[in-house]
Amino acid sequence: MSIDENGSPREHKLVMYTSSGLLEQYFRRYSDDISKVIERESESTSTELSGGIGSILGSLKGIIRKKSGKELVKEINLNDDYRQVRALMNIFSNSELVYPVEALIQGEKSPTGLYRFDTNLQLVPTEDTEEMIRVRGIEKEVDFTGLTSPENWSSRSFVHTALSTIDPFPFEGVFMPVETGESMYRETDDGFELEMLELTVQFLYILAPDTEDYINWSNYQKLVRDHPKDIGQSGMEN
Repeated sequence: MSIDENGSPREHKLVMYTSSGLLEQYFRRYSDDISKVIERESESTSTELSGGIGSILGSLKGIIRKKSGKELVKEINLNDDYRQVRALMNIFSNSELVYPVEALIQGEKSPTGLYRFDTNLQLVPTEDTEEMIRVRGIEKEVDFTGLTSPENWSSRSFVHTALSTIDPFPFEGVFMPVETGESMYRETDDGFELEMLELTVQFLYILAPDTEDYINWSNYQKLVRDHPKDIGQSGMEN
């Protein structure tokens, strides 16, 4: 269970960012495998997926024809006609088709080439002529960075908060590695092991934070704001 920025409970996390063309491409390419995931989920928890992959792909194709960018994300989040698209994005992230990010350290290849993350992300607008948002996160021993278009981000307050704060903001989602950068190793008694893997990635989609992660982040921000500024050398407030 997740919450929205108003504290209201939601069964599936809201979509904060998506590359709609890439999303449709992957859902179509792996539709047979996704059908098996949908079948299992429909039997247990999710009624939104009862129409099957064909219905979901039809909805996704239809919305892409009508909307783009922020408006497309808004429709996925709020329009009941497209709830199944958002439901599948949430379930797909945690399926066996998308490996956890630590699999990259272990050299395990995801069957779809996609990996899921659940960590704090730093969102920084670029200073280039073509304005983009550089997104960087570090999870386990993987340091990943990707460029995203501002037009593909939601206009919800989670995104505004993440862009306006210096502190990384909790998100989760799915990415595709594009290029491997520098790899750092540390020496152990058993030889050398990977200390940090740097990746350039393309984000398939980014979802709103988990409830607990958001509460912890908000509590941290309150502690920072309320920190007494006038501290003497003794460490005591003057």
